[in-house]
Amino acid sequence: MKVRSIFVYTVFLQTVCMLLLWGVWIVWLKYAYLPDVSEDFNTQQMVIARGISDTLKDTPTDSANFQQIASALESMYTNAMRSGLEDESYDPLIAILGSKGEILYSNKPDINIPLKPNGVVRFSEEGETWYLAYDTDTAVNRTAVVGESATDRHMLIGDPASGTAVPLLFILGTMLASTIITTYLSMRPLRETTQSLAARNPGNLTPISMKHQYNELRPVLRAINQLMQRVDAGNLREKQFMADAAHELRTPIAAVLAQIHLLKQIDDPAERNEITADMEISLDRAVSLSRQLIDLARLETEDYPLKMEEIDLSRELSHTIAMMVPYALRKNIELAFDGPQICLVTTDKQALFSIINNILNNAVKYCPPGSLVETTLETGHADEIRIIIRDNGDGISEQYRPRLFSRFFRVPGGCETGSGLGLAIAQNLAGKIGGYLSVTDGLQQRGIGFVIHISAHGVSALTRDRSTFTTDDDNSGT
Repeated sequence: MKVRSIFVYTVFLQTVCMLLLWGVWIVWLKYAYLPDVSEDFNTQQMVIARGISDTLKDTPTDSANFQQIASALESMYTNAMRSGLEDESYDPLIAILGSKGEILYSNKPDINIPLKPNGVVRFSEEGETWYLAYDTDTAVNRTAVVGESATDRHMLIGDPASGTAVPLLFILGTMLASTIITTYLSMRPLRETTQSLAARNPGNLTPISMKHQYNELRPVLRAINQLMQRVDAGNLREKQFMADAAHELRTPIAAVLAQIHLLKQIDDPAERNEITADMEISLDRAVSLSRQLIDLARLETEDYPLKMEEIDLSRELSHTIAMMVPYALRKNIELAFDGPQICLVTTDKQALFSIINNILNNAVKYCPPGSLVETTLETGHADEIRIIIRDNGDGISEQYRPRLFSRFFRVPGGCETGSGLGLAIAQNLAGKIGGYLSVTDGLQQRGIGFVIHISAHGVSALTRDRSTFTTDDDNSGT
């Protein structure tokens, strides 16, 4: 892929702007300046034609002086126009026409001059274009005509575009050179910042100083500083994560090593079986912890794959709770479900029910016998639906609730052991499917509850009929 250059792009834009200005100037010359100048020349011709008419007004046409005076006026006008010109080829047309258009006088008798009303007209004769100014003296029925060829007019006006081409090219070249120099100097702060960043050590994530920085660079540098802060915070989290993971894995592995050492010294089959069972428990814990660490690492990547599909959330929740019943019955724990009969949602089914299973498992695992675990599906909220899982067990102290979604956090004093990763994984999964988890109060002013918030944008259909399900029922029903 071709690498683009801001320097080249800036110079290109400024050059295009200069060329556009030059083009505008040429268009102005052609369509505004030159027509105005030509109109001034037409006015001048009309003045001359009027002057000739006034001069010959009292001279009869058949008088001998008529031709002499007309010729003298022609010479005076021609000499006046030629004065100051390097090229004395200027040759105007001077004619006097009668009332019927007959030529009474003309310095160019070979040109057939038409009779026109007062004003200036364009007239072509034998490949030459003429600008003819007419002035009629109604008192004597004579019309004075002063003509100027397009060639002569072009010679008088000149060619401003071609005449200024060389100076303009010089100016354009000077401006282009100035543009390149100023652009290069303007890019110097960016080059200095780039060199400063390139000279840093790979692990140096300290913020770039904003002091003495240009306003145009501040948003970029501020964004870079924020990015480095996030990377630094992520690195710290990863270091802490690795330290915690190593510590958590060290415990079951150390236990297995100690048990292996003990196993070598014991010959009693019963004791050996007991030690082997303890080793299996420790290894299962290590395997489970390793699996959860891998799951958490996958969740924290940006490209975590999702498989979105439409599901009936009410039916799937009922099925999930029903699958949990044997486990709950072994601990004498009652399960209940309350929600709409149908709730169609577009989401990642596997991710969502991984969250639900995690919370339900925790509830059944940590609640004492005789407890109630209730799952409620609420659809009456404007922008979200909520899955609320609450129990009336021992609960969790308020001081520990803010840390429940932290990695490796376990409530102090708990009789059950765990990795402390389950809720952290659940919170990450919820974020991937556009939701989040929150903590709420439990049932009967006891226990604890968790709320799974799901965006209502994924809800395609809801019914208001509600269904209930408990482990005391033979089957679910409305």
